[in-house]
Amino acid sequence: MCGSTKNKISAVAEQIPQAPAEADFVGLIKYISEREKGLSRYSDKLRQSLVAIDQHLQNMHISINVQDKEPFAEDDAQGDPLQLYLYLGEGPRGFGGLWVYAAGYGSAFYGYKAFGDVKRLTLLQLVRSGRLPKFLALVAQNLAEAEAEYSEVATIAQKMAKAIENSDIAEHKRYSQA
Repeated sequence: MCGSTKNKISAVAEQIPQAPAEADFVGLIKYISEREKGLSRYSDKLRQSLVAIDQHLQNMHISINVQDKEPFAEDDAQGDPLQLYLYLGEGPRGFGGLWVYAAGYGSAFYGYKAFGDVKRLTLLQLVRSGRLPKFLALVAQNLAEAEAEYSEVATIAQKMAKAIENSDIAEHKRYSQA
């Protein structure tokens, strides 16, 4: 907990009347309720922002699948330590987009979840890790490599088609159709 948060809590605690005990309890419950509302509000903003990024990428119809090699967080809530990665591509629902990919140590696979379906702590860890911009840079690099490969192969295919077009085979076809 940072110093300014501790100071705020101390200031609020000092404002809670000391007597009777009922007033302390009610004031504390009200304070807890306000903090939870604030946490929920910011959590919703975080989720909405990441879902908006995901939707933008889905609208681009990115045609490759990319799985991050570096985890952005660990989760051992289920008793089995999992590493959380980012994945872009077709997921279990059959459409492309950003996913959180959970894997155990070694080769155990636990599945994909959309940003709208993961715990708010996972989203916090993702943004704090700084992994999302690095992952998107990896996606851009993979797209550039795929584009270069397809450009090279398309050029070769065009040359082959042109060679056939200018060859005796093409001439034979033209005469046989006449």
